[in-house]
Amino acid sequence: AQHDFTIVCSPAAAVRIEAARQFLFSHISAPECLLLGETRESIDDFARDVSCRAGAVFGLHRFSLRQLAAKLAGAELARQGSVPATGLNVEAVASRAAFEALAAKTLKHLTPVAGLRSVARTLARTLEDLRHANINISHLAGRGEVGDDLVALAGQYQEQLTQAMLVDSAGLLWTAAAAARGDDVGSLLDGPLVLLDVAGI
Repeated sequence: AQHDFTIVCSPAAAVRIEAARQFLFSHISAPECLLLGETRESIDDFARDVSCRAGAVFGLHRFSLRQLAAKLAGAELARQGSVPATGLNVEAVASRAAFEALAAKTLKHLTPVAGLRSVARTLARTLEDLRHANINISHLAGRGEVGDDLVALAGQYQEQLTQAMLVDSAGLLWTAAAAARGDDVGSLLDGPLVLLDVAGI
């Protein structure tokens, strides 16, 4: 189905919020509206403001992007026995991946730094960025020592996630997107949608 949408860009938060408010007012009679904000707290504040101005309002579903993804992916993750990873979980998994790659002597260029404590956060962000961009990391093989090292580390990273029964943010979004295309999400995604300053997950 074709849907109308409006994008409002402004450096002024007041302008963005007012545009979102006016959109919601114009759809206030809808049975359900989905509101996504940068955080749950920020979108709750927005919904309270709208409710105070409009009087009694029903059917406002409020989430951060991560919360919505977790809700949509919940049934599939439960079937798999997996849970969404926290930032600390992901760093621990990346650290373990680097340790295992060092032990297996599969690294080349990154060997001198792979054991450093600071590498876990950098590696976690790098691998998550690649996964969020849906880049097939295997394509980096044969493109220099750094590419080969990233392929080895990515393999260890995924293996450690699987063993720990964790899903990183990219995996969570993929699972949620697949669920959203299915028939089991009810009416949550059928009504008006407000995206207010939604950041990455």
